[in-house]
Amino acid sequence: MTLPLFDVGDQPTVEPPPKPKPDARRRERQAACLARGQHPLAAALRYPLPLHVEAAPIDDRDAPGRRCGNCEFREQVRWHNSTYAKCSYDDWSMATHGPGTDARAWWPGCRHHEPKVAKQ
Repeated sequence: MTLPLFDVGDQPTVEPPPKPKPDARRRERQAACLARGQHPLAAALRYPLPLHVEAAPIDDRDAPGRRCGNCEFREQVRWHNSTYAKCSYDDWSMATHGPGTDARAWWPGCRHHEPKVAKQ
């Protein structure tokens, strides 16, 4: 007969906290990039992408300044029955058909930001 080393009795089981959903994890990574002064696409592209020196502030979505929404490189891409806003700077091959590489209009502009020119 073996005796237990420690008699712990009945211990309540502690459930681990639920794992955040992929969308929530992506938003957390993007927010961390903004907090470091990086563009949110840096989370998907896996390399540093600094914000433009004239970028709009990260904590005020209505403030004036350079944003992805007023950038020449932000394009609407059709895929099946949906349309997605993607950054076309340098024809980034990292752009996917998923939300991880969507360019949100309110995001502060990256260092490659070019003001949108009015089409004639």
